[in-house]
Amino acid sequence: MRRDLNGEEMIEFRLDVIKLAEHHGIEATKKAFGVSKSTIYRWKKMYKDSGYNPAALRPLSRRPRNPRKREWDEKVIQYIKDKREERPRLGQIPLKKELDMFCKEIGIKAPSASTIARIIKWLKDRGEILDPNVKVSLYGRTGKVDISNRYNIPIIEDSAQALGARYKGQCAGTFGFSGNFSFYPSKALGAFGDAGEVVTNDEETAEKIRALRNHGRIKGTEVMMWGLNCRMDNLQAAILDVKLKKLPKWIERRREIAKMYQEGLCEVKEIKLPPPPVENEEHYDIYQNYEIEAERREELMVYLRNKGIEVVIQWGGRAVHQFPALGLGDVHLPRTEEMFKKALLLPLYPELTDEQVRYVVHSIKEFYSQKS
Repeated sequence: MRRDLNGEEMIEFRLDVIKLAEHHGIEATKKAFGVSKSTIYRWKKMYKDSGYNPAALRPLSRRPRNPRKREWDEKVIQYIKDKREERPRLGQIPLKKELDMFCKEIGIKAPSASTIARIIKWLKDRGEILDPNVKVSLYGRTGKVDISNRYNIPIIEDSAQALGARYKGQCAGTFGFSGNFSFYPSKALGAFGDAGEVVTNDEETAEKIRALRNHGRIKGTEVMMWGLNCRMDNLQAAILDVKLKKLPKWIERRREIAKMYQEGLCEVKEIKLPPPPVENEEHYDIYQNYEIEAERREELMVYLRNKGIEVVIQWGGRAVHQFPALGLGDVHLPRTEEMFKKALLLPLYPELTDEQVRYVVHSIKEFYSQKS
């Protein structure tokens, strides 16, 4: 829709649309002008009902913008810009949940995800948001990318934990112009040492990555740029090649265990579970890890370990910005910090037996059934 035209120019534009629709049909007009079918039909009816008077096509004057809406926009935009300045190296933007909490604190309605995306695109068009944006697929779930694609926001996918995961039928790592996977030993597909992979459909990016991994060399001994020594050992590649054939079976077993946890723990009100492995949903999760949010986490951890169940608190219970050496002391992410106070990883790997899973479920229920 052309919103940059004045009254007379808009009349002329609408007449052109109507004429093209009469001679070449609605579908061709829609493609040519980017106007919806319903809008074209509405303009034709307006023109006909007025006795084919072009003045009837003059757009109605718009109501003045709600000043409170402008205040809301400015606060949200400033918040996003402030959060970017807290992370100058990557130009990151805040998480949706963090923005929701910010809006609640200052007493305004939180914007939808699509509104945030429009604001980001507006800032990007003004050169105020760095390209590209990083989308992280955590614990085997592919992050939603509809909005980034809809507003042409370039993405690099951090799919290190999501090999085999899908979103709306599309595999993790294939939504942006580049995606990466980790083959660290603890991953769903793990090598016997450090290894990883980058995927891209951009030939220029692929050539640069090939050079960066090999001291800046592309072919022969000619160095084209500063590079790194990040070549995967042939032995690790051979091990991964064998294990890759078993990955689909391993993923299904992970999903079976996640389903057992869901069915066994869903009524324990003191814990929050990750989304269950439901078939025919948007997400196909591989459950790289199974992390819960638990009340009295430290007590629960000690209780389970005393019963021979190994559980883990990731990163010692601290988010990245809470490590003093990283110099991010001025960053405040209340939702993230709250989650890290409760997060606890339960055992989940393909070799885990049904009996062992039931033992974990029983032990957790037993803990919370006791008086604190």
